[in-house]
Amino acid sequence: MKRVMIIGPNGVGKTKMAYDLARKCSGEIVNLDRTYLYKGFPITTGLQDTLKEKDVIRHLYELLEPFEESPPAARFAGSVLNAAQDIIGRGWVAIAEGGSTVYVPYLLEMNAKQRFFDQIIGLRFPEGYRIESDYRARIDQAFDEGLVEELNAGLSKYHESFLIKECHFAVPTIKYIGGEISLADAKEEILIRCLAYQKRQLSLFSKYSQVNWIKISGSDY
Repeated sequence: MKRVMIIGPNGVGKTKMAYDLARKCSGEIVNLDRTYLYKGFPITTGLQDTLKEKDVIRHLYELLEPFEESPPAARFAGSVLNAAQDIIGRGWVAIAEGGSTVYVPYLLEMNAKQRFFDQIIGLRFPEGYRIESDYRARIDQAFDEGLVEELNAGLSKYHESFLIKECHFAVPTIKYIGGEISLADAKEEILIRCLAYQKRQLSLFSKYSQVNWIKISGSDY
């Protein structure tokens, strides 16, 4: 096993599983999340959790300035494959992980036509698992760690950027900063956006028979 992909909805534990696996089997991580390509907004994008992981080499993180456009799927997929080839060429295991609804389906389509990843692991929550409580905790953590301050610092310079205009944590928080809604309402809107996105992720990823699904709770990872 030289090339592994770990996918699934946000908050299910992809990052921790990927980094734990990398430490056990001499692996390096390749990013599959669109927002993680950007510099300067680690709390807004949720990248701060990944940055806390140590002792593992990672690729395709924080490459773009906030004002830059993210690469189209075909170009990004090429970057992923090149990074993975470089990793295995040095005798290590390439572990690609993420949940982009743009990039992951494209890579799965490619892999269905010509196998590149030896194994594709999909993480999902068990039936009836109440993900809302996990998401609420993550939302509170983001505000505690400085979400408002981070967005305030970049708002005037990057107000037209993808991150400011589209990111699930950014849009409601900016409404709160501008006095349009209360903090409680901002947190609730973030929760609604996150829940809708995780349903979209699962809906898209579940179409691919090559994914080996594992049911896992947020408390496990």
